[in-house]
Amino acid sequence: MRATKRTLCIQWADPLYAAGGWIPELLQLAGAESLFAGPGELSATFSMDDLRECRADVILFAICGLPLHGAVNEARKALRDWPKLPITATASLVAADAQKLFSRPGPFLVDSLETLVEILHPEAQSYGHYGISWCALGPEGGPSSVTPRFRLASQNKG
Repeated sequence: MRATKRTLCIQWADPLYAAGGWIPELLQLAGAESLFAGPGELSATFSMDDLRECRADVILFAICGLPLHGAVNEARKALRDWPKLPITATASLVAADAQKLFSRPGPFLVDSLETLVEILHPEAQSYGHYGISWCALGPEGGPSSVTPRFRLASQNKG
């Protein structure tokens, strides 16, 4: 049994909003506990104090309506503007293509769940979404040179 990851899915970085609606249920299905919004609840605002105290294992920047590069840019701005928070050194920081995966419950729900599994459980099967639908972030918010502990689908060809 895999450990449940305390996950903060940031829908908007200024002001701070945690994703609600169907996203907490997807997180739950992928093996996470959603912070600040539960399944079926509305997206919820939270404060810097809440962020400081939330003990998240994963901070996912899935900025409403933005593709992956937009989420990376917003994460970079947020992390640069946030005071030095210990959580940015202890939590896994990731960005995802919210435009495709999280902005509406539609044809990409399976891709959304697969992406969350890759993010939360890198020891699990790769579905090939890393670098396309999501990426790890360094402490400054830029894409990390650290890759997940699985081989990317493109590396398996040949």
